[in-house]
Amino acid sequence: MYIGKTPTVGNFQKCDAITVVNGQAAYTLQVGSANVSPESVNHMIVSLNGVIQNPTTAYTVSGATLTFASNLATGDVIDFVLLLGNVLDIGTPSDSVVTYAKTVEGTFVNTEVTTTGKAMVLGL
Repeated sequence: MYIGKTPTVGNFQKCDAITVVNGQAAYTLQVGSANVSPESVNHMIVSLNGVIQNPTTAYTVSGATLTFASNLATGDVIDFVLLLGNVLDIGTPSDSVVTYAKTVEGTFVNTEVTTTGKAMVLGL
């Protein structure tokens, strides 16, 4: 259960290219021309002029607005902005990737299992 916005799990996205405007610090984050809002400033990787920027020091984010600590100038280049989603939550494993070694003995006691191929039964 979360209070507030439920985290996006593993939703890694590269934002659309951003054109620098001389004397401007705030820019709108978009993916596929639609505004996007990162989980937090710490769920982003921002590269400016070939240098990865430090979150909260070099830039902040509020909703879909990325704001640099100082106005950018002609010649500055926002190389890329990556949104990481919630990187601490692994989400739901893909089909057929959970093996016996990754389970806890007794986890599936008295559980009905339906299969069309090989089956692994635990807790007997």
